[in-house]
Amino acid sequence: MPNKGMYEWCVDQWYGIEPISYFEMGKRVQGEKGCYSGPSEYRAPGYLEGLGFWALIHRAGGEVVYDFATMERVNFTYWGGGANDSADIGGGVQAYVGLVSGFRTDDNLSSQYRGVSSAAQIGLSGDIGLGVGGGVGGFVSWSDPMLRGVTTYVGVSLSLDLLEVVDVDIMSTVFYFANRNSRKPYVNSDGKVNRTSLLFDIMVGNSSPLTLHIKDINISTSALLAPRLFGAAMALHYTDVYEELQKNEKLFR
Repeated sequence: MPNKGMYEWCVDQWYGIEPISYFEMGKRVQGEKGCYSGPSEYRAPGYLEGLGFWALIHRAGGEVVYDFATMERVNFTYWGGGANDSADIGGGVQAYVGLVSGFRTDDNLSSQYRGVSSAAQIGLSGDIGLGVGGGVGGFVSWSDPMLRGVTTYVGVSLSLDLLEVVDVDIMSTVFYFANRNSRKPYVNSDGKVNRTSLLFDIMVGNSSPLTLHIKDINISTSALLAPRLFGAAMALHYTDVYEELQKNEKLFR
């Protein structure tokens, strides 16, 4: 490799990760030319499930978020405001799943995800007594624009639609904070990731607002099987990445 920056770019492409900063490529690579290793720190994606509510201009909800950079899970609550195609007359609820990009290995999930984010979504809706709709959305963190995500949602509402068929929510701005004692790390004391626990929690929806929790029993709709399988597949890939790069078990020459 000609330099550390080019080496880091190649590793990022190979593993499906991102640099901490595109302006500091190579800074977190160890070794000398011909025997580089790392990068020691990087960005990786995550998986989330959430349940959101809106009434007039108010927005609130909760999410369970999995961070595949630091290999941990945290529950978050959010509240804020926004505008939609009903002129914010009415209210509704939405269930959603999503992928997050840009989690850092050098900071914990609670610190990274909390704070202000802006989001927008667009979809299709129809009225069958209540308004029923679904679509896609996106969000970005104010404190770190590289921390962003995409979601898919379904929802019901009782509202005055200015645009029939089209479902639009523009520039909702909300504040996230971590729920107390909700953090669950998946890295063992030897640096290895507890894959069994991580995959089990994703697939059964532990701590998810989309799962009905009755004592030790979790009940979820079968519609969540596909996104959870995708989230579990991502988790498997990035546990390998974590163990190779964080533990420096592999040298690229």
